[in-house]
Amino acid sequence: MNRNKIHPQLLEIMEQRIGVLEKKPISVIVECRDPRALDGISSLVDSVVRKHRLIDAFTALVDESKIDELSNYAWVTQISFNYDRFHKTSGDIEPQLDESVPLLGAEKLWKEGYEGQGVSVGICDTEFDPKHPDLMFKEIVNLTNDSRHGTEEHGTHVSGIVAGSGKASGGKYRGLAPKVELHGFQVLDSNGGGTMSDIIEGVERAVDQGLDIINLSLGSDQPSNGEDPLSRACAEAAKRGVWVFVAAGNDGEGLIGIPAAAKGIAVCGATDKQDNVASFSSRGNTLDGRYRPTFYFPGVNIKSARAFTTGYISFSGTSMATPGGAGSAAAILSALKAKGIAKPSLARLIEAFQKTAKPLYIGGKKQPVGRAQVYEAYKDLLNAEPEPPPEPPPEPEPNNRLAVILTGLILVGLIIFALLSR
Repeated sequence: MNRNKIHPQLLEIMEQRIGVLEKKPISVIVECRDPRALDGISSLVDSVVRKHRLIDAFTALVDESKIDELSNYAWVTQISFNYDRFHKTSGDIEPQLDESVPLLGAEKLWKEGYEGQGVSVGICDTEFDPKHPDLMFKEIVNLTNDSRHGTEEHGTHVSGIVAGSGKASGGKYRGLAPKVELHGFQVLDSNGGGTMSDIIEGVERAVDQGLDIINLSLGSDQPSNGEDPLSRACAEAAKRGVWVFVAAGNDGEGLIGIPAAAKGIAVCGATDKQDNVASFSSRGNTLDGRYRPTFYFPGVNIKSARAFTTGYISFSGTSMATPGGAGSAAAILSALKAKGIAKPSLARLIEAFQKTAKPLYIGGKKQPVGRAQVYEAYKDLLNAEPEPPPEPPPEPEPNNRLAVILTGLILVGLIIFALLSR
């Protein structure tokens, strides 16, 4: 066994099963240097559930006795447990959308005619209610094995914060970007829980379709350094130009979990309408010392579309703050596109939100990041110099020995020419 290639969580699970006579196969995510090597390990896995595309990995059911052998293959880089306890990051509890939108300044973009048109947003969440009068989905795809319907309200509520039209409330409870193209990817089941593999698939679907923004109002209690499969998939999506917004979590101060620990993404904490940091909002460092969240949005008592009704309900959590961020970003991007301005990198968007944020304090102590101010961030993006193009790759180093020989030949030629010219 190569223990360095087996994730500590998977090692712990294997140790807990020592002595168990009838062991069921374990669902794992195998990362490798070359995905084509999958064909060579068919005898080692009981079934391949899916191949991933953002990272060189696949999800499979593997007999525990063969994990040791699998870890010894040179092309395998990491074997992780397909963690199955991801959950929505909200709680039942009334600022409401009609209060949080003015607080952020998003209505100023609306007045200029920018309400998310021309922008696409993918919501990775629980099931969605396509019949709610406030919502219009371009597609809804269930990526879980759970076919039950009519029990989970979370995905619909989150979608309303991003894109609700406010139709059922006479325009009172509108989302931040009511004219976006909305895509729903169900990655959590009817109980609000899900697996790492299903969530990765949701992110990959959004990237495959070229969506502008992804919202993940979900999390886990598993701390990470950003090198787990889901965090790596989110980071890769961001590298490919997608604005990825993830909930910080609802665990208060402490280590940051998956996928908020991903590198290079936007992580949203929650505040109330008085700009107090919500006590539940996760804040702290990843295992490798990076601070999260990247900024705060309102996330306490947010009223939005209620699934399987024509009405509304209030929830609190970083799940509600995150679509506030994604929806605000959609409104900003809509404005930039209308002006012919190229989509900034996510790093540049985060910088604009952070530079223009309202400072926040806990017990008189200023927090590392503040509460976003949407219109101010938009103006910062408008006024800034365009991002420089990426540096070209360095020219290959010339062969020094060859350079010396050539220089010598040139000098000899010049000397001979000078002698002949006398």
